[in-house]
Amino acid sequence: MKKQKLNWEGLHENMKKRFLVLLLLLGTLSVSNVARAEDFKGDSAETVTHEYQQPDEELDAIVKPNVNRSSGEGQYFISNEDWEAYRENQYKKSDPSFKGSVKVEKITSDDVPIEAIEKENNGPTISPFALSVVPSTGFPNASVGQAVFWYNQNGTIKELSGSVFKVNDRNVGTAGHCVYSHDLGGFATSGTVFFGKQQTSSGVIFDSMYSLTVGRTNKDWVNVGNFRSDFGAIEMRLIHGSIPRNLSLYKNPPASVNNVRNFGYPGFNQSVLNSSSGNVVTGSILFLHQTFEAHNNTVISAFGMSGGPLVNSSNQVIGINSYRMDYGTGTTSGFMKMTNETYNLILQ
Repeated sequence: MKKQKLNWEGLHENMKKRFLVLLLLLGTLSVSNVARAEDFKGDSAETVTHEYQQPDEELDAIVKPNVNRSSGEGQYFISNEDWEAYRENQYKKSDPSFKGSVKVEKITSDDVPIEAIEKENNGPTISPFALSVVPSTGFPNASVGQAVFWYNQNGTIKELSGSVFKVNDRNVGTAGHCVYSHDLGGFATSGTVFFGKQQTSSGVIFDSMYSLTVGRTNKDWVNVGNFRSDFGAIEMRLIHGSIPRNLSLYKNPPASVNNVRNFGYPGFNQSVLNSSSGNVVTGSILFLHQTFEAHNNTVISAFGMSGGPLVNSSNQVIGINSYRMDYGTGTTSGFMKMTNETYNLILQ
C-alpha cells in the first residue's frame, strides 16, 4: 500500500483539532509503541519461553495437614518458619558462593512493595468500592490461584505475587508482566502457585500447590512492554494437593460485555481472594483496542490482582487483569482481551 502525505492546509478546522488530539494521545507512547499494526500482530503471536529452576523434595516435606481446619479452609498448611527456611535454602543452592543471610523483599507483580500498597489502599481509593472478599472454594473461585515468583538478586529474593487462572492440567493463564518483569530484568528464577489459598498469621493454608516449570509470554511484551500485549502463561507441575477445575476461554469476545466479574489476590489484602463485578467496554487507542476497560471504580483491577481472570456470566474467561490508571475523568481498570494471540499462547 502506498503511503500518503498529510495535506495539513486542506484539512477542515474540526479535523485539525481531532488530529491534534490523536497526536497528543499517541505522543504518550514511544515510537516503538505506535509501530504498524502488522508488526505488533506478528510479534504478539511469537512466543518467548523460559525454564524455571525446579524445587527439590524439601518443598513437599514442609507441607502438613491442616489439622485445625475450619469450614471453607484448605486441606494443607505450611508454617511461616518452614516457608522462610525453604526459600533461603533454595537461594543458597542456586548460588553456593553466597555465605550471608538472605533478605526477602515482597512486592506485587507491578513491582510495588507490599507495604506501600497496604498503606495506600487501606484508605478510600479502592477498598470501600466494588472489591469484596470471596471464598477461595467453589467454581470459578477455586480455579483462581496466587503465583509467587522468586527473583534471586545479590543476596536478596525479590518475591513478586500475582494471580493466575487454571485452563488445563498443565497450564495457567496470567498477565505478561507477571511472567516477565521489565523492572526486574525479565523472567523469575523460580516460583510456586497456590489454589484455595488463605494466608494466616502462622502460615499459608491451601488446597493445592504447584511448581513453575516453564514461563511463556510474547515477543511484543518483551520488546515493548505495552498493555496491548500484556498476556502470558505458565506451565506447572503438581507438588501437593487436589487438582482444581479448569476455566474455559472465550476467544474474541464482543466489544462490550455486561455482568462480568474479575478475581485475584490484591496487594493490600493478599490473605484472601477478592472479586468485583460490573460492565466493560473496549479500551483506548493507546493500547490499539486490545483491552477492555471499566471506569469509575466499577470492576477493580488492583495491584496484585494482575493475571487473574475476567469472566462473563457463563464463567468463561474473556480477559485478564492488567492495569489501573487515571485518565483525569476517573479511575480506570484495564483487562487484556482474550484475542486470538492470547488464546493461542495460553493453550500452547
